[in-house]
Amino acid sequence: MTKREIMVRAHELAKAMKGDYSARMSAGLKRAWLEARLIAMGGKVWEKGGHRRIYINNLVELYGLELDYYNTGNICSAKLDGQKISNSWARELSYTLGWGKFWYDLNAGRFASRDLGETITTKLIERISA
Repeated sequence: MTKREIMVRAHELAKAMKGDYSARMSAGLKRAWLEARLIAMGGKVWEKGGHRRIYINNLVELYGLELDYYNTGNICSAKLDGQKISNSWARELSYTLGWGKFWYDLNAGRFASRDLGETITTKLIERISA
């Protein structure tokens, strides 16, 4: 997103809110920049049936999981945030992150997930917010 598109989106969001316009614009800018950052980190915008979402697809990287594989496709070694973890835990975590869905709802202005669990979702939100 260009800066112009971010400002247009911020005004769009501010118009939908109530209260002092400068406070609404501030909140709108924060949301618009978050949306731009999500798109810049690989998020894809999806719209259908009145829903507008930004799906985040690179969850394994975002979660901090580093995997090395043998030529057979099995996990050779795994690290989570730089700390070595067991291959079985890494396989389970990789499977969960691969099949789960994580998105930012543009209409509601909040993150949501499916099939990820609360702890994983919370950690992903913290990583994005940092």
